[in-house]
Amino acid sequence: MSTATELLVDTGDISQGSSSQTSSGDATSSALAGTISKGSPSWTDSVADAELREFIQNKGWNDPAEMAQGYRNLEKLVGGEKLPLPKGDTDSEGWERVYKALGRPAKPEDYQLPDLESAQAYHKLGLTGRQATGLSAWQDTLQAAREQKAKEEAATLRTQQLAAVRKEWGGEFDENVRLGKRAVREFGLEGSVEKLETALGSADLLKLTAKLGRGLKEDSFAGGSAPATGPTKEGAKEELALLQKDKAFATRYLAGEADAVKRFTRLHEVAFAGE
Repeated sequence: MSTATELLVDTGDISQGSSSQTSSGDATSSALAGTISKGSPSWTDSVADAELREFIQNKGWNDPAEMAQGYRNLEKLVGGEKLPLPKGDTDSEGWERVYKALGRPAKPEDYQLPDLESAQAYHKLGLTGRQATGLSAWQDTLQAAREQKAKEEAATLRTQQLAAVRKEWGGEFDENVRLGKRAVREFGLEGSVEKLETALGSADLLKLTAKLGRGLKEDSFAGGSAPATGPTKEGAKEELALLQKDKAFATRYLAGEADAVKRFTRLHEVAFAGE
């Protein structure tokens, strides 16, 4: 910014002056310039360490009070206790230190969950007790919802299949069901019907039992090589195929239970008679 002297000189109003006035003006200008070049004393000048002094100046603190205020704010932000971060995914000790600080139980049993296998997984992942309990509850809810949905879908499918068979059989539906009941009773399948329905489907189970029942009815009049109250050769083979899928029957048979052995032997004799 121009001084008053410079402004007046530029106008040319002072074109003539004594040498003493000029000298005085030059001295005043030199003194003012010297003052500007040296600058006002700074509070950082008292810092002996040049590097530290430069650091403070770069931060732009105007006085010690402002610097102290900044440090106090930093302490509030960072907090008192320091937790070193793990050096990476492979830093086992570092992660163990973090898990412990966050509140992970000392051992999986301390989660007090009914599923110890899940508790062990939670502990390995470093979950706190609150996190593990919440995750376990969510998994139980999810599993229950899935099971309920599966039951509803299965019930819907069974209803649809029964309706389709009823339409297919028409007026013969009740008679075919009666024949199926007879087959179930004769072959001792009462305890396996639900498992068979799950494995085969409602439609196929009804058709199979009706066919077996019809074979029993025909044999009662045919007087063939198969017993009058037993299945046909084809029916016996179908029954054997079903038993091979029945894990409960296989367990009983391998254990030597008399009824299971007798039943399998009778069916095998009928199915492969003359072969």
